[in-house]
Amino acid sequence: MMGGKKEQDHNDPEHFDRAFKAVNAKLNAEGNGEYHLVPIKLLKAESQVVSGVAYHYEALIGESDQKRGDASADSLTKDNTKYRGSGDRAIYKIKVWEQPWKDFVEYNVEKVRDVAHDEHI
Repeated sequence: MMGGKKEQDHNDPEHFDRAFKAVNAKLNAEGNGEYHLVPIKLLKAESQVVSGVAYHYEALIGESDQKRGDASADSLTKDNTKYRGSGDRAIYKIKVWEQPWKDFVEYNVEKVRDVAHDEHI
């Protein structure tokens, strides 16, 4: 049965993993900045039963310690890629739609706004 969005624990590592994969698939594979991007933290997590499950996240994203010329997007993992502690940051909305019985995953990532260096999130 399909329904409305249900709030999830945004600190659950499972949700961070999904957000990391979405950022990697959309922003890092398709981007052109000097550094690859990485989720710093999830601010919000929701799930929705659709034809499968759609996960909706709001995340603070920043520049990682991996330069584009030194590492390809498909080589990045949450274990070998960390926030570099400086550089550009922004809030993004991330949607991950999964249909496991079809081995299907779709990612949508949309920038909401930039975050100033001195702004605490």
